[in-house]
Amino acid sequence: MLKRLFIIFLVALFLPLNLSFAKTPPSVSTPTPTPEAEYDFSKMTTYEMFWPIVAGKVPGDRFYSLKLWRDKLLGYLYVSPLKKSEYFKQLANKRLLEAEKLLEIGRTSYFSQTLQQSLDYLEKGLKLLSSAHESESHLWLKGEYEKDLQKHLVVLERMKEKGEENQKAVVEESIGKINNLIKKQKF
Repeated sequence: MLKRLFIIFLVALFLPLNLSFAKTPPSVSTPTPTPEAEYDFSKMTTYEMFWPIVAGKVPGDRFYSLKLWRDKLLGYLYVSPLKKSEYFKQLANKRLLEAEKLLEIGRTSYFSQTLQQSLDYLEKGLKLLSSAHESESHLWLKGEYEKDLQKHLVVLERMKEKGEENQKAVVEESIGKINNLIKKQKF
């Protein structure tokens, strides 16, 4: 009986996951164009930019620690550097959206920590991407990172407008770090 309850718990825990990041990326014959040529992210809402990702639970909510545990566990399940890099990119996007939601609801005590987690995931993912061998999947993921870094800059600029002075300083620092990542990757 206990074994059945445990299995039901695990299924319920992992059922709502969006496993789109586990799919094989589309074939790419040429490098993807720059985000400026494809999209104008400044005219999009955050929801449109990052769909289907939403903030969901944020720090301070009940069961948020369970969400973090699930994310950490899933990270251990990926062995391919490209897949793990893609997963870290998705987590970076989630943490950015969580930071934005924290700012909107006024729960700013977790804001800088959550924004830093987003940056940490971007750095980890880009490091894994640079260590992976060149392939069509590699080029596709590099293009996705390029677009997501531009999206992060747009969202951070919006946060800077909404935040108070201490949040603005954290956002400015994050913008600088994103710009450094872009320079480092030579997008």
